Amino acid sequence: MLSLHTKFFWDGSDAHAGEGAFALLERTNEHLLWWFVAPHGAEPPPSHPVGPTPGLWNHEVVELFVKGPGPAYTELEAAASGHYLPLRLKDVRQPTREAWPLRFDAAILGDWWTGLMRVPLDDLPPPPWTGNLYRIHGAPRRHLCAFPVPAAAPDFHQPHHFGPLPDARLQPASPGERLAWASGLDAPGLDLSALESAWAGFTEAP
Repeated sequence: MLSLHTKFFWDGSDAHAGEGAFALLERTNEHLLWWFVAPHGAEPPPSHPVGPTPGLWNHEVVELFVKGPGPAYTELEAAASGHYLPLRLKDVRQPTREAWPLRFDAAILGDWWTGLMRVPLDDLPPPPWTGNLYRIHGAPRRHLCAFPVPAAAPDFHQPHHFGPLPDARLQPASPGERLAWASGLDAPGLDLSALESAWAGFTEAP
């Protein structure tokens, strides 16, 4: 399992304690499993029905970008309300597909929320992968990342700044290993019992 943390602002400066999102990535024979925990800012959810939601980046979201050895990459966005948005891009800001159905579960745990998105490997570029984890929230908007993406303004679409997602570290984890990972997070106020219950309800079957 591979752990990521949005501990930086987009420009590389340090994010505030307790502000970042945490992700755990696992690869099975058919899916990339994206588990994550993030602060819940209680911003209004989209008015769009729960499911694939265009323009979700205008709301409080956690995002995962996954890129292969070529120019193509996949962007995945998730909100605590259960809304989500997948996009396939052939190159920077050149989408070829967007807003198709995926299996996504989310649960709000007080000041935190958690989610699990199951992404078929066919919806991702071939490995080896690089990628980045992001969180957008607040007013004015705050843009956090695992790997800094410096520019004149926040721009997540900078694949040359993505970090490695080595296949050797994407092995599936057991429920106990995931909970041990969560217990070590710098996440003040996160209720581990509630998290364990939420995860138990996220069946891993596609």
